[in-house]
Amino acid sequence: MYTALALGTGIVIDDSLRVPLLVWGSLAGGAWIIAGLLFSRQWPRLLTVCLMVAVVAAGGLRYHQSTRLSPPHHVRHAVAWGERGLLTGRVDGEPELRGTQDARRLRLLLRAESWHPEGAAEESAAPITGLILVTLPDLPVAINGADRLAMRCRLSRPQPARNPGAFDYRRFLALQGIHATARATSGDLLSVEQLPDVWWRQVLVTPLREGARRILTAHLSGAPAGLLRGMLLGDGFAIPADVSDRFRATGLAHALVISGLHVGLVALFFFTAFRLVRLPPEIAYVLTTAVLVVYAFVTDLQAPVVRSTVMAGIVMIGRALGRRGDVYNCLGLAALVLLLLWPTSLLTLSFQLSFGATFAIVGLYGPLRQCLPWKRTDDSFCGRWILAPACVSVAAQLGTGPLIAWHFQQIAPISLPANLLVVPMLGLAVALGLLTVLAGAVWPPAGLPFAGASYLVLQALLGTVDVFSRVPPWVTPRPDALFL
Repeated sequence: MYTALALGTGIVIDDSLRVPLLVWGSLAGGAWIIAGLLFSRQWPRLLTVCLMVAVVAAGGLRYHQSTRLSPPHHVRHAVAWGERGLLTGRVDGEPELRGTQDARRLRLLLRAESWHPEGAAEESAAPITGLILVTLPDLPVAINGADRLAMRCRLSRPQPARNPGAFDYRRFLALQGIHATARATSGDLLSVEQLPDVWWRQVLVTPLREGARRILTAHLSGAPAGLLRGMLLGDGFAIPADVSDRFRATGLAHALVISGLHVGLVALFFFTAFRLVRLPPEIAYVLTTAVLVVYAFVTDLQAPVVRSTVMAGIVMIGRALGRRGDVYNCLGLAALVLLLLWPTSLLTLSFQLSFGATFAIVGLYGPLRQCLPWKRTDDSFCGRWILAPACVSVAAQLGTGPLIAWHFQQIAPISLPANLLVVPMLGLAVALGLLTVLAGAVWPPAGLPFAGASYLVLQALLGTVDVFSRVPPWVTPRPDALFL
């Protein structure tokens, strides 16, 4: 945990102060040399300080390398903004179909390969790199991940915040490594070359994801289908906009995306299934961990899923080996994995809410239970099914409330009772959705009873959220950084 905090401190410092690379390199090298000299001496505290300084500098270096060190032919350097030309690149990830039935648009990430300005000589085509967010009309041509596209378009730079405190779209995309956007019409798409994807995605991830999506859409439709796809597969674009607005207004935005709650439900479902077939606990823990790793890849390695998978994997592998883990160390290791792979994720809302809620639940659940006067009811129905979930929800609200106020300038006062009612239905819907997929994969008609039950639960969930959404959220000013 301390190491993750030090690494994150370096990332925040470099993002705020734009520290030169030479300063970070000198600080990291100097702290490491001093730590090496102190290693054989009996000064453990000074050695720890030097090592923490080196980790802070490593965080600054990693963020600097990820955000500011790019080749000369990167898209943000090599293109004149607003210029029209011929763009060639490969699709990165899975395209998303958004919009209403009458106005559907296809959004995809294109890993650029070459750029040829319009009207220039043939030999003027230049190689470029970087991710570009491309918007296309809904075309009859199938576009899959790793396909190579050639299109005429005009490259644009994302718009920054136009007012202080407003949403900064340019920074939002930059934190995902995207520095350019492009729009094209149906006639601008010149060619689609279908190419094989990386083997693990082509053999494992894509078939599982497409199979689950096909089974869900075969048995469900409308808002329930979109909601279940968003909760199980991370297809947030499938959730209707009005449903998303109602969930956010009631403080239930975590139900729309795959979070630690969903990963925990998946882990509980498969572990229980493995135990029901009489597998030993050790084997059940290992197999459940393997399922969670596959599930993380199927959901495109979203930050909450990676965090939850790492934490759950550490706990389950530890129990398989007969050892108990420290929850703060598990949380810190999950943060280290994410920050080393994607250092910009620290500054995203997904990372902050995921770790803020988990850290608050772990740290505040016990003290909140101790504050209650009904300590003798811990094993009663009220203590187990009302007071304990209420303490978890309050702790999560304390951990995420300031962050939500910072990003959205609002707080949902109805969030506590809404969570107490919605979370049990959410768990039941996820379990029934998994049963629908598993049964439908064996024999399609077998998934119909589970899909019907899931439909009833999802309709009840949507109705409950609709009632709570009639209580408007409180509008708050953006809190000061010191308050956070």
